[in-house]
Amino acid sequence: MDQQKTGSFICGMRKERGLTQRELAEQLNVTDKAVSKWERGLSYPDITILSDLARALGVTERELLTGARESAAGAECPAPERVVQDTLEYAQKAEKQRRFRAASVVMAIYTAALAVAVFVCALCDGILSGGFTWSLIVLVSCLLGWGVGFSFLCLKRRRVFWAAAAATVLTPLLLWTIQAVIPDSALWYPAPAMPILGVALTWVWVPTLLHTFTRMSKWFVGAAAAILGAPLNILINGLSSNLPIPLIYPDYWIPKNDAIQAVSNVSSCAALLALGVLFLWLGRRSGKKHKMSLEQGAEALLGEAWDHGNDAVL
Repeated sequence: MDQQKTGSFICGMRKERGLTQRELAEQLNVTDKAVSKWERGLSYPDITILSDLARALGVTERELLTGARESAAGAECPAPERVVQDTLEYAQKAEKQRRFRAASVVMAIYTAALAVAVFVCALCDGILSGGFTWSLIVLVSCLLGWGVGFSFLCLKRRRVFWAAAAATVLTPLLLWTIQAVIPDSALWYPAPAMPILGVALTWVWVPTLLHTFTRMSKWFVGAAAAILGAPLNILINGLSSNLPIPLIYPDYWIPKNDAIQAVSNVSSCAALLALGVLFLWLGRRSGKKHKMSLEQGAEALLGEAWDHGNDAVL
């Protein structure tokens, strides 16, 4: 299925029917800009209006999918398997475009919210402190959130990988900003904080690499992350117990207590291992259901396409 070919076909059939882009758009309850994008091969019509578009252009849905007029009566019809393949490809590409548009809207709202937060904090900081101090921490924190959010919502490939990369680059920058703004934070960074950050990033990157470069399902990647989290959580707790006084509120610091730390380690590890086992079970169950649904769906589509093909030949 060729996107450019389909777009040229829509354009040619529209002109053949003597319709402008605006007139065709009004019949389909879409904008003329949407029609222009179809004809230039920049996007596909939504699958829900495919029948209406075919009717407006005086063609069949199959001709829209193939991007060409079918031969005269009595000529050989496309194979049912080919029709099914074109339909599935069209549905997948249309769904990807729909998700990308929705993600773009969400990202625009998210960006605006972060921008407002940074502006308000900078304004308050400037009025109260006479300069930019703690608002710099807010700025870098929002930049970190924006980088991770952009990677997840707007990138088309390896979104998890680039989100992890953004977090890896911007988290040390955030810690450095805290150190520069708050003098007491020198007790935290870099000596005590960097080992904890390294362990935490290991926890992030192992499942990220599994998700990016292997064929493991998301359930199994989640299981690996949860099971790996059990020993890493103990390591992080051990490193955290050696931290000096807290960053801003030393009066609320809980003194070191071996019993509390042991209970925390056992409970968190048990929860993570249980979550890992649950993910493994869900992954196996999801895989079986997905395989069965694919087989049933393929049989149904092939059967329907075969019936349509036989009817067309007859």
